[in-house]
Amino acid sequence: CLDAATGKVHWTFRTGRAAKGSPVIADGKMYLTEVNARFLILKLNDDGCELLDEEKFSDPDFGAIDMFGSPAISNGRIYLAAMHGVYCIGAKEPSVSATITPLGKPQNAPPGAKPATLAVYPAEVLLAAGSRQVFKARVFDDRGRYIKDVEPLWISSVPSMFSRSISSFTTRAPTMFTA
Repeated sequence: CLDAATGKVHWTFRTGRAAKGSPVIADGKMYLTEVNARFLILKLNDDGCELLDEEKFSDPDFGAIDMFGSPAISNGRIYLAAMHGVYCIGAKEPSVSATITPLGKPQNAPPGAKPATLAVYPAEVLLAAGSRQVFKARVFDDRGRYIKDVEPLWISSVPSMFSRSISSFTTRAPTMFTA
């Protein structure tokens, strides 16, 4: 856990080597998935965190269930995307809350801010042959503040698979793009 303003390390917790998804925080807990079928729930506090639960998911037909994404939390349930399906942990009947907490207003960077991050979206696309996908890109400063939209320029090591314009691809074969 780092201090966002200073970068100072407050505490660390050692997990496995193969986590691909981002940790998710909800209800004072951190939820983590690992590719090697592990799912962890940590209770957060000011001095660190403690392991509340660790599960290893397996299937009689497939063995260890690989989890590549982040958990999703909604209405008292945890959803896990795995190689062979989506798993739901929680009560059979969801606990629905009508309280909506608005996000803070997005901040724009001050004039002259230097770009530090480029966000391309959509980030992952599976296209059938002949399909077209338009991509957009935005630039943010080192504090995550929006600077401007930019025109993406694409370079590929496999030019025969698609034709390109400045901000879109048209595929000649089924293609997977990950930004």
